[in-house]
Amino acid sequence: MYDIITVGAGPAGSYFSGLASKNGFKVLQLDLKSEVGIPNHCSGLVNKRIIKYSGEELIIDKPESATIYTPQGCIELKNKDMVVIDRIGLDKKLSKEAVEAGTTLSLNSRFIEFKIENNAVTVYYQNRGKLNKASANILVGADGPASNVRKKLGVAEPILLPSIQFDLKKLDSNVKIWLDRRKIKDFFAWEVPQGATSEVGISGRHSINFPYELLNNYPKIEIIKRRGGVIPIGKSVLGAQGIYLIGDAAVANKATTGGGLLGAFKSAEYLMQSLNKEDTFMSYKKLWNSGFGRDIKNAYLLRKIIDKTEFFYNLWYNTFKLSSKIINKVGDVDYPEITAMAILDISLIYSPLLLRYFISDLAQIHNYSRQ
Repeated sequence: MYDIITVGAGPAGSYFSGLASKNGFKVLQLDLKSEVGIPNHCSGLVNKRIIKYSGEELIIDKPESATIYTPQGCIELKNKDMVVIDRIGLDKKLSKEAVEAGTTLSLNSRFIEFKIENNAVTVYYQNRGKLNKASANILVGADGPASNVRKKLGVAEPILLPSIQFDLKKLDSNVKIWLDRRKIKDFFAWEVPQGATSEVGISGRHSINFPYELLNNYPKIEIIKRRGGVIPIGKSVLGAQGIYLIGDAAVANKATTGGGLLGAFKSAEYLMQSLNKEDTFMSYKKLWNSGFGRDIKNAYLLRKIIDKTEFFYNLWYNTFKLSSKIINKVGDVDYPEITAMAILDISLIYSPLLLRYFISDLAQIHNYSRQ
Protein backbone atom coordinates (compact mmCIF):
# COMPACT_ATOMS: atom_id res chain seq x y z
CA MET A 1 0.00 0.00 0.00
CA TYR A 2 1.41 3.34 -1.08
CA ASP A 3 0.55 6.82 0.10
CA ILE A 4 0.70 8.18 -3.45
CA ILE A 5 0.77 6.77 -6.96
CA THR A 6 2.01 9.26 -9.56
CA VAL A 7 1.39 8.60 -13.24
CA GLY A 8 4.01 10.24 -15.44
CA ALA A 9 7.74 10.94 -15.09
CA GLY A 10 7.92 14.31 -16.81
CA PRO A 11 8.87 17.48 -14.91
CA ALA A 12 5.56 17.71 -13.01
CA GLY A 13 5.42 14.04 -12.00
CA SER A 14 9.04 13.68 -10.97
CA TYR A 15 9.23 17.02 -9.18
CA PHE A 16 6.06 16.24 -7.21
CA SER A 17 7.16 12.67 -6.44
CA GLY A 18 10.48 13.97 -5.16
CA LEU A 19 8.79 16.56 -2.94
CA ALA A 20 6.38 13.93 -1.57
CA SER A 21 9.14 11.40 -0.88
CA LYS A 22 11.24 14.02 0.90
CA ASN A 23 8.23 14.72 3.11
CA GLY A 24 7.89 11.10 4.18
CA PHE A 25 5.25 9.84 1.74
CA LYS A 26 5.63 6.39 0.20
CA VAL A 27 5.43 7.01 -3.56
CA LEU A 28 5.08 4.73 -6.59
CA GLN A 29 5.71 6.47 -9.91
CA LEU A 30 4.59 4.93 -13.21
CA ASP A 31 5.79 5.94 -16.66
CA LEU A 32 5.10 4.30 -20.00
CA LYS A 33 8.52 5.17 -21.45
CA SER A 34 11.51 2.86 -21.29
CA GLU A 35 13.83 5.82 -20.57
CA VAL A 36 12.96 9.01 -18.72
CA GLY A 37 12.93 12.10 -20.95
CA ILE A 38 12.97 10.22 -24.25
CA PRO A 39 11.49 11.35 -26.59
CA ASN A 40 11.63 15.07 -25.87
CA HIS A 41 8.69 17.26 -26.93
CA CYS A 42 9.83 20.69 -25.65
CA SER A 43 12.22 23.32 -27.01
CA GLY A 44 13.48 24.29 -23.53
CA LEU A 45 13.18 28.06 -24.07
CA VAL A 46 12.39 29.50 -20.62
CA ASN A 47 12.83 32.49 -18.36
CA LYS A 48 15.83 32.43 -16.01
CA ARG A 49 13.51 31.80 -13.04
CA ILE A 50 13.35 28.13 -14.13
CA ILE A 51 17.04 27.79 -13.20
CA LYS A 52 15.77 27.49 -9.61
CA TYR A 53 14.46 24.06 -10.60
CA SER A 54 16.92 23.02 -13.32
CA GLY A 55 20.23 24.33 -12.04
CA GLU A 56 22.80 26.34 -14.01
CA GLU A 57 24.42 23.18 -15.38
CA LEU A 58 21.47 22.45 -17.67
CA ILE A 59 21.67 25.77 -19.58
CA ILE A 60 22.68 25.01 -23.17
CA ASP A 61 22.07 28.39 -24.85
CA LYS A 62 21.51 32.05 -23.99
CA PRO A 63 19.71 33.88 -26.81
CA GLU A 64 19.48 37.62 -26.24
CA SER A 65 16.92 38.53 -28.89
CA ALA A 66 13.84 37.23 -30.65
CA THR A 67 12.80 38.23 -34.16
CA ILE A 68 9.06 38.06 -34.82
CA TYR A 69 8.07 37.67 -38.47
CA THR A 70 4.61 38.91 -39.54
CA PRO A 71 3.04 39.55 -42.97
CA GLN A 72 3.72 43.28 -42.41
CA GLY A 73 7.38 43.00 -41.43
CA CYS A 74 9.83 41.95 -38.71
CA ILE A 75 10.05 43.04 -35.09
CA GLU A 76 13.21 42.43 -33.08
CA LEU A 77 12.91 42.21 -29.30
CA LYS A 78 15.73 42.06 -26.75
CA ASN A 79 15.53 39.94 -23.61
CA LYS A 80 18.50 38.91 -21.50
CA ASP A 81 16.31 36.78 -19.24
CA MET A 82 15.82 34.06 -21.86
CA VAL A 83 17.74 30.81 -21.57
CA VAL A 84 17.46 27.42 -23.25
CA ILE A 85 17.80 24.40 -20.98
CA ASP A 86 18.46 20.75 -21.72
CA ARG A 87 14.93 19.35 -21.45
CA ILE A 88 15.97 15.70 -21.53
CA GLY A 89 18.56 16.48 -18.88
CA LEU A 90 15.91 18.21 -16.76
CA ASP A 91 13.60 15.19 -16.84
CA LYS A 92 16.45 12.87 -15.93
CA LYS A 93 17.69 15.10 -13.11
CA LEU A 94 14.26 15.46 -11.49
CA SER A 95 13.61 11.72 -11.82
CA LYS A 96 16.96 10.87 -10.26
CA GLU A 97 16.28 13.24 -7.35
CA ALA A 98 12.87 11.63 -6.80
CA VAL A 99 14.32 8.11 -6.76
CA GLU A 100 17.14 9.17 -4.43
CA ALA A 101 14.49 10.64 -2.09
CA GLY A 102 12.70 7.27 -1.94
CA THR A 103 10.27 7.19 -4.89
CA THR A 104 9.79 3.77 -6.51
CA LEU A 105 9.97 4.31 -10.27
CA SER A 106 8.40 1.76 -12.61
CA LEU A 107 9.23 2.34 -16.29
CA ASN A 108 7.49 0.61 -19.21
CA SER A 109 4.32 0.92 -17.12
CA ARG A 110 1.17 2.02 -18.92
CA PHE A 111 -1.68 3.31 -16.75
CA ILE A 112 -4.93 1.48 -17.61
CA GLU A 113 -7.57 2.61 -15.09
CA PHE A 114 -8.31 3.26 -11.44
CA LYS A 115 -11.05 2.15 -9.07
CA ILE A 116 -12.05 3.43 -5.66
CA GLU A 117 -12.01 0.44 -3.30
CA ASN A 118 -12.16 0.43 0.51
CA ASN A 119 -11.41 4.17 0.80
CA ALA A 120 -8.30 3.73 -1.36
CA VAL A 121 -7.44 4.11 -5.04
CA THR A 122 -6.53 0.91 -6.85
CA VAL A 123 -4.51 1.57 -9.99
CA TYR A 124 -4.27 -0.97 -12.79
CA TYR A 125 -1.26 -0.74 -15.08
CA GLN A 126 0.47 -2.84 -17.69
CA ASN A 127 4.18 -3.54 -17.38
CA ARG A 128 5.92 -5.48 -20.17
CA GLY A 129 2.68 -7.16 -21.18
CA LYS A 130 1.63 -8.11 -17.66
CA LEU A 131 -1.33 -6.52 -15.87
CA ASN A 132 -0.45 -5.25 -12.39
CA LYS A 133 -2.29 -3.35 -9.71
CA ALA A 134 -1.27 -1.19 -6.76
CA SER A 135 -3.22 0.72 -4.12
CA ALA A 136 -2.66 4.12 -2.58
CA ASN A 137 -4.45 6.82 -0.63
CA ILE A 138 -4.27 9.22 -3.57
CA LEU A 139 -3.59 9.16 -7.30
CA VAL A 140 -1.78 11.98 -9.10
CA GLY A 141 -2.11 12.33 -12.86
CA ALA A 142 1.00 13.92 -14.35
CA ASP A 143 0.75 12.05 -17.62
CA GLY A 144 0.88 14.95 -20.04
CA PRO A 145 -1.46 16.76 -22.43
CA ALA A 146 -3.47 13.68 -23.45
CA SER A 147 -3.68 12.45 -19.84
CA ASN A 148 -5.34 9.03 -19.42
CA VAL A 149 -5.96 9.79 -15.75
CA ARG A 150 -7.93 12.87 -16.80
CA LYS A 151 -9.88 10.78 -19.33
CA LYS A 152 -10.77 8.16 -16.71
CA LEU A 153 -12.05 10.99 -14.49
CA GLY A 154 -14.50 11.82 -17.27
CA VAL A 155 -13.16 15.35 -17.69
CA ALA A 156 -13.69 17.01 -21.05
CA GLU A 157 -10.52 17.06 -23.13
CA PRO A 158 -8.93 20.46 -23.82
CA ILE A 159 -7.99 21.60 -27.30
CA LEU A 160 -4.89 19.62 -28.25
CA LEU A 161 -2.64 21.37 -30.79
CA PRO A 162 -0.30 18.95 -32.58
CA SER A 163 3.28 20.07 -33.03
CA ILE A 164 6.18 18.93 -35.15
CA GLN A 165 9.83 19.75 -34.49
CA PHE A 166 13.02 19.31 -36.47
CA ASP A 167 16.48 19.23 -34.90
CA LEU A 168 19.03 20.77 -37.28
CA LYS A 169 22.67 21.77 -37.21
CA LYS A 170 22.79 25.17 -35.47
CA LEU A 171 21.32 27.93 -37.65
CA ASP A 172 21.43 31.05 -35.46
CA SER A 173 22.12 32.16 -31.90
CA ASN A 174 18.78 33.87 -31.38
CA VAL A 175 15.08 33.01 -31.40
CA LYS A 176 12.77 33.41 -34.38
CA ILE A 177 8.96 33.34 -34.30
CA TRP A 178 6.57 33.33 -37.27
CA LEU A 179 3.02 34.68 -36.96
CA ASP A 180 0.81 34.37 -40.02
CA ARG A 181 -2.78 33.11 -39.70
CA ARG A 182 -2.98 32.62 -43.46
CA LYS A 183 -0.42 29.80 -43.18
CA ILE A 184 -0.28 29.02 -39.46
CA LYS A 185 -3.96 28.73 -38.66
CA ASP A 186 -4.06 28.63 -34.85
CA PHE A 187 -0.64 29.07 -33.23
CA PHE A 188 2.89 29.94 -34.39
CA ALA A 189 6.19 28.57 -35.71
CA TRP A 190 9.60 28.97 -34.13
CA GLU A 191 13.34 28.49 -34.37
CA VAL A 192 15.21 28.07 -31.07
CA PRO A 193 18.99 27.64 -30.64
CA GLN A 194 19.96 24.61 -28.57
CA GLY A 195 23.70 24.60 -28.19
CA ALA A 196 25.16 22.78 -31.21
CA THR A 197 21.73 22.43 -32.82
CA SER A 198 18.61 24.46 -33.58
CA GLU A 199 15.00 23.39 -33.28
CA VAL A 200 12.55 24.45 -35.99
CA GLY A 201 8.97 23.70 -35.08
CA ILE A 202 5.32 24.59 -35.37
CA SER A 203 2.12 23.93 -33.47
CA GLY A 204 -1.40 24.10 -34.81
CA ARG A 205 -4.17 21.83 -36.00
CA HIS A 206 -4.08 23.00 -39.63
CA SER A 207 -0.49 24.15 -40.06
CA ILE A 208 1.76 21.09 -40.01
CA ASN A 209 3.08 21.71 -43.54
CA PHE A 210 4.51 25.14 -42.73
CA PRO A 211 7.84 23.90 -41.25
CA TYR A 212 8.70 22.40 -44.62
CA GLU A 213 8.40 25.90 -46.10
CA LEU A 214 10.83 27.14 -43.48
CA LEU A 215 13.22 24.27 -44.18
CA ASN A 216 13.27 25.28 -47.84
CA ASN A 217 15.25 28.32 -46.64
CA TYR A 218 18.04 25.89 -45.68
CA PRO A 219 18.13 23.51 -48.69
CA LYS A 220 21.43 21.88 -47.74
CA ILE A 221 20.76 21.57 -44.02
CA GLU A 222 20.78 18.10 -42.50
CA ILE A 223 17.73 17.10 -40.43
CA ILE A 224 19.16 15.33 -37.39
CA LYS A 225 15.85 14.28 -35.89
CA ARG A 226 12.09 14.71 -36.28
CA ARG A 227 9.89 14.88 -33.19
CA GLY A 228 6.29 15.64 -32.37
CA GLY A 229 3.84 16.19 -29.54
CA VAL A 230 0.73 18.06 -28.51
CA ILE A 231 0.06 21.26 -26.54
CA PRO A 232 -3.13 21.48 -24.43
CA ILE A 233 -5.08 24.72 -24.63
CA GLY A 234 -8.02 25.51 -22.35
CA LYS A 235 -9.10 25.95 -18.77
CA SER A 236 -7.12 24.30 -15.99
CA VAL A 237 -8.59 21.08 -14.55
CA LEU A 238 -7.31 19.98 -11.14
CA GLY A 239 -9.07 16.62 -10.74
CA ALA A 240 -11.23 15.56 -7.79
CA GLN A 241 -10.88 14.59 -4.15
CA GLY A 242 -8.26 11.85 -3.93
CA ILE A 243 -7.37 12.05 -7.64
CA TYR A 244 -5.39 15.13 -8.60
CA LEU A 245 -3.98 16.49 -11.85
CA ILE A 246 -0.78 18.51 -12.25
CA GLY A 247 1.30 19.89 -15.11
CA ASP A 248 0.06 19.47 -18.68
CA ALA A 249 -2.50 16.92 -17.47
CA ALA A 250 -4.13 19.80 -15.56
CA VAL A 251 -3.73 22.15 -18.56
CA ALA A 252 -1.32 24.19 -16.45
CA ASN A 253 0.42 25.76 -19.42
CA LYS A 254 0.11 29.17 -21.04
CA ALA A 255 -2.34 29.31 -23.94
CA THR A 256 -0.36 32.21 -25.41
CA THR A 257 3.09 30.59 -25.63
CA GLY A 258 2.40 26.90 -24.97
CA GLY A 259 4.96 26.99 -22.16
CA GLY A 260 4.25 24.51 -19.39
CA LEU A 261 7.33 24.17 -17.19
CA LEU A 262 6.49 26.83 -14.62
CA GLY A 263 2.91 25.56 -14.46
CA ALA A 264 4.23 22.04 -13.87
CA PHE A 265 6.37 23.15 -10.94
CA LYS A 266 3.77 25.47 -9.43
CA SER A 267 0.96 22.88 -9.59
CA ALA A 268 3.25 20.29 -7.97
CA GLU A 269 4.14 22.71 -5.18
CA TYR A 270 0.51 23.72 -4.54
CA LEU A 271 -0.60 20.09 -4.35
CA MET A 272 2.28 19.26 -2.03
CA GLN A 273 1.29 22.11 0.28
CA SER A 274 -2.28 20.76 0.36
CA LEU A 275 -1.62 17.10 1.17
CA ASN A 276 -1.87 17.48 4.93
CA LYS A 277 -4.96 19.68 4.80
CA GLU A 278 -8.33 18.28 5.88
CA ASP A 279 -9.77 18.99 2.43
CA THR A 280 -6.83 18.51 0.10
CA PHE A 281 -8.72 19.21 -3.11
CA MET A 282 -10.25 22.49 -1.94
CA SER A 283 -6.88 23.64 -0.58
CA TYR A 284 -5.17 22.76 -3.87
CA LYS A 285 -7.89 24.53 -5.85
CA LYS A 286 -7.68 27.65 -3.68
CA LEU A 287 -3.89 27.87 -3.96
CA TRP A 288 -4.03 27.37 -7.72
CA ASN A 289 -6.81 29.87 -8.38
CA SER A 290 -5.21 32.57 -6.24
CA GLY A 291 -1.72 31.87 -7.57
CA PHE A 292 -0.36 30.75 -10.92
CA GLY A 293 -3.77 29.48 -12.01
CA ARG A 294 -4.90 33.08 -12.22
CA ASP A 295 -2.13 33.73 -14.75
CA ILE A 296 -3.14 30.63 -16.73
CA LYS A 297 -6.72 31.92 -16.85
CA ASN A 298 -5.59 35.37 -17.99
CA ALA A 299 -3.39 33.84 -20.69
CA TYR A 300 -6.34 31.79 -21.95
CA LEU A 301 -8.51 34.91 -22.15
CA LEU A 302 -5.69 36.73 -23.95
CA ARG A 303 -5.40 33.81 -26.35
CA LYS A 304 -9.10 34.13 -27.24
CA ILE A 305 -8.58 37.82 -28.00
CA ILE A 306 -5.54 37.02 -30.14
CA ASP A 307 -7.49 34.36 -32.04
CA LYS A 308 -10.10 36.95 -33.01
CA THR A 309 -7.74 39.81 -33.79
CA GLU A 310 -4.46 38.36 -35.06
CA PHE A 311 -5.50 38.99 -38.68
CA PHE A 312 -5.03 42.72 -37.96
CA TYR A 313 -1.32 42.40 -38.76
CA ASN A 314 -0.82 46.01 -39.78
CA LEU A 315 -2.32 47.19 -36.49
CA TRP A 316 -0.37 44.70 -34.34
CA TYR A 317 2.89 45.30 -36.20
CA ASN A 318 2.78 49.05 -35.70
CA THR A 319 1.58 48.72 -32.10
CA PHE A 320 4.54 46.43 -31.37
CA LYS A 321 6.88 48.88 -33.07
CA LEU A 322 5.61 51.70 -30.84
CA SER A 323 5.80 49.44 -27.78
CA SER A 324 9.21 47.84 -28.43
CA LYS A 325 11.00 49.64 -25.59
CA ILE A 326 8.44 48.71 -22.95
CA ILE A 327 8.23 45.13 -24.31
CA ASN A 328 12.01 44.78 -23.97
CA LYS A 329 11.72 46.04 -20.41
CA VAL A 330 8.82 43.90 -19.12
CA GLY A 331 8.71 41.02 -21.65
CA ASP A 332 8.47 37.61 -19.97
CA VAL A 333 7.79 34.23 -21.63
CA ASP A 334 6.17 32.98 -18.40
CA TYR A 335 3.90 36.02 -17.94
CA PRO A 336 2.97 37.31 -21.44
CA GLU A 337 -0.16 38.97 -20.06
CA ILE A 338 2.08 41.56 -18.35
CA THR A 339 3.46 42.46 -21.77
CA ALA A 340 -0.07 42.55 -23.19
CA MET A 341 -1.19 45.08 -20.57
CA ALA A 342 1.84 47.26 -21.35
CA ILE A 343 0.98 47.13 -25.06
CA LEU A 344 -2.63 48.05 -24.27
CA ASP A 345 -1.46 51.13 -22.39
CA ILE A 346 0.63 52.20 -25.37
CA SER A 347 -2.29 51.48 -27.72
CA LEU A 348 -4.58 53.79 -25.76
CA ILE A 349 -2.03 56.58 -25.96
CA TYR A 350 -1.53 56.19 -29.71
CA SER A 351 -5.09 55.11 -30.60
CA PRO A 352 -5.71 57.98 -33.10
CA LEU A 353 -2.51 57.06 -34.96
CA LEU A 354 -3.32 53.33 -34.92
CA LEU A 355 -6.85 53.79 -36.22
CA ARG A 356 -5.66 54.13 -39.81
CA TYR A 357 -3.82 50.80 -39.55
CA PHE A 358 -7.00 49.17 -38.27
CA ILE A 359 -8.95 50.47 -41.28
CA SER A 360 -6.19 49.25 -43.61
CA ASP A 361 -6.36 45.78 -42.04
CA LEU A 362 -10.12 45.59 -42.51
CA ALA A 363 -9.64 46.14 -46.23
CA GLN A 364 -6.92 43.44 -46.40
CA ILE A 365 -9.05 40.94 -44.47
CA HIS A 366 -11.99 41.59 -46.79
CA ASN A 367 -9.82 40.97 -49.83
CA TYR A 368 -8.32 37.81 -48.29
CA SER A 369 -11.76 36.41 -47.40
CA ARG A 370 -12.81 36.70 -51.06
CA GLN A 371 -9.88 34.58 -52.25
